[in-house]
Amino acid sequence: MTDDTTTNSRAIGNAQRPEESDARPSGSSGTDGRNASADENRDTTELVSYRLEGEEILVPEGTAASALKRDHDISDAAVLTFRDEDGEGIDALNDDDVVTDRVPPETELHVQPLAESEVFGRR
Repeated sequence: MTDDTTTNSRAIGNAQRPEESDARPSGSSGTDGRNASADENRDTTELVSYRLEGEEILVPEGTAASALKRDHDISDAAVLTFRDEDGEGIDALNDDDVVTDRVPPETELHVQPLAESEVFGRR
């Protein structure tokens, strides 16, 4: 007596392989439709240049401050700050702020400690 589970698993596995190969376009790209559309989306996302603590970084349009902090190993207990366009004041980004919406390109971003809900902490 054969194990029906093994036979069925093998049959399902074999049936899926041809479908996967049929899903690929015959073009030379070798990617399926999902990956191709993801590549197109990635290619159309504009990258905006900033400086983070003196180092040039490229930030994809629509990136939240929390994602930027995560991507650059910045503590959750810190805040990103920048000088306003007049150069007279300092603005801070909330974690849910979209960097490219709030900060002009080529702006220097700084990392500041955040303690007791106040930028720069308390002394």
